[in-house]
Amino acid sequence: QLDPTSFPAAASSADFAIEVVAAVSLYLGRLSGKEEFDVDFRGVTIGQLPREAASQLARFVPLRVRLEWDRPLADHLCATAEAVCQLEEHGSYPRDLVSRCPQIAAEQREKLLSVPEVVVAISPGETGSLTETPAAQLAVLIKPSQKSVELVANSDVIDERLLAKIAAELEHVLAQIAANPRAQLGEISVVAPHEQAALARWNAEKRVPYDFHSLPEMFRAQVKQTPDAAALVFHGTSITYRELDTYSNQLANLLIARGVAKGDLIGVLMDRSIEMMIGLYAVLKAGAAYVPMDPAYPAHRLELMAEDAE
Repeated sequence: QLDPTSFPAAASSADFAIEVVAAVSLYLGRLSGKEEFDVDFRGVTIGQLPREAASQLARFVPLRVRLEWDRPLADHLCATAEAVCQLEEHGSYPRDLVSRCPQIAAEQREKLLSVPEVVVAISPGETGSLTETPAAQLAVLIKPSQKSVELVANSDVIDERLLAKIAAELEHVLAQIAANPRAQLGEISVVAPHEQAALARWNAEKRVPYDFHSLPEMFRAQVKQTPDAAALVFHGTSITYRELDTYSNQLANLLIARGVAKGDLIGVLMDRSIEMMIGLYAVLKAGAAYVPMDPAYPAHRLELMAEDAE
C-alpha cells in the first residue's frame, strides 16, 4: 500500500460523512460511466464491532448507488443519506451467508467473494486507520470529527502521482457540492480546474492545416503499403491489413445491400474485439457513421443513446 494521502474537505451540510459518500459515489459514476453499481461500505455500526467478530461477520457491506444525472444534487444527497441509514440499521451479515443461501445467484456470490476495487469507510471515533480494510485498489476513510478524507491505494495499480490526482479531483467535486448545492448532478465536474485550464489552452492554440483524407482512404493506402503486416492483435489472434480490408469490404457491401446509405448512423453494440474493428471500418466504408454502444451500459441508457442518435 501507498502511504495515506489525506486532505481536508469542504462541507456545506451538517452531515459531513454523507456529503463525502455522495461525492465519492458521484466521482466513481462519472469515471466508470455507470449509473447503477455497488460500493463496499463500512459505517459506524460495523466499525464499532469488536475485533473478535471479524471472523464471523463481514466488515464491509454493499452500498447501492443509483445516479440520475438530470436530477438535483439535493436528491442524490438525500438518497445517499437514506441508503447509509439503512445500512447502519441493518449492520453486518455472517460471512458464510453466501454459501448457506443457494437462492443467491452465482454472479452475486462471486461478487461478494471477490476483491473489491473501491471501499468506503466512516471512522467511528477521533482516530481511525485503514488497517482493517480488505485488499482493494482504493480505500477511502472518512473522518467526520476531523472533517478530512484519507486515501490508501494498492501501489501495484495506483502510484503516488495518480493517488494525488484522485485526491485533487475528489476535493474539486466536494468543493462544487458545497458551493452549489442546487446544481444538477450532471453539472458536477470531476476535471480539476488546472486541467480545465490546460484543455482551454490546447483548444485555443492555432490549428495546423493539413490535406484531408478520410479514414477509409488512409486505410486503403496502408493496405497497399503493408498488405501482409499485422493490422490487429487481440488476445493472441491477429489479422493482416489485407484480411481486415477484405472482411470489412464484405460487411460494408452487406450493409449497403440492406439499405445503409451515406450519412446514416449505425449503432455498433460489441465488446472490444477484432470483429468490432471490422464492424467500425465496414460502417465507414459504407459511407455511414458509427455510434459506439458499450454492452456494459445499462439497457435504458443504450435505449436513450439509440433514440437520441436515431
